[in-house]
Amino acid sequence: MAFPTTGVLDNFSTDMSAWTVLVGGASVSSGRCVGDVGGQNRIARTTPTYGPDSEAYVGVPVKGSNGDWFNLFVRMTTLVNSTFDGYCLAIDYGTTDSWNIQEMLNGDFTNLPGGPVALDFTAGDQIGIEIIGSAIKGYRNGGTAVISASDGTYASAGYIGGDIALSTQRWDDFGGGTYTAGGATPTPMQMMMGIGT
Repeated sequence: MAFPTTGVLDNFSTDMSAWTVLVGGASVSSGRCVGDVGGQNRIARTTPTYGPDSEAYVGVPVKGSNGDWFNLFVRMTTLVNSTFDGYCLAIDYGTTDSWNIQEMLNGDFTNLPGGPVALDFTAGDQIGIEIIGSAIKGYRNGGTAVISASDGTYASAGYIGGDIALSTQRWDDFGGGTYTAGGATPTPMQMMMGIGT
């Protein structure tokens, strides 16, 4: 099955007007999204909700350092940090990066069975999360899922977003939306990278 099946929503060429800030802040700098504070910067697409079968992905041209982290969210129930539920692909950077899929409850995170998976990613990779029914998968550069889990707690459509941790990490080409069976036509950049083909 192809991943991603949806197009890019934001290449961060203008501003962050399509986003809601839950914690910290984020802005556009040199065509990339950057966190405004040296800690947690939690953001979500303001409208619409997607799914319930949905996906989110982003390019990470600047990864950050050991001890930093990366999160992507799907099926977010609210745009308030203290009340949102949903699912998260979480990566902790270390000597070897550690991947988990997590359930979120009122802004708190719990690892689901299936992780952690030890797998490094590098600056320039595309990282993504997909949920279809109760099956949740995490991806590095499309292709085969590198981690999977199952949970049916949250079954409704929701928002997508993530944590752009610290002020050193950078995002580019954030995409996602409602999962499209059969996949989308890859962009030229995706074709060049072998993503979604």
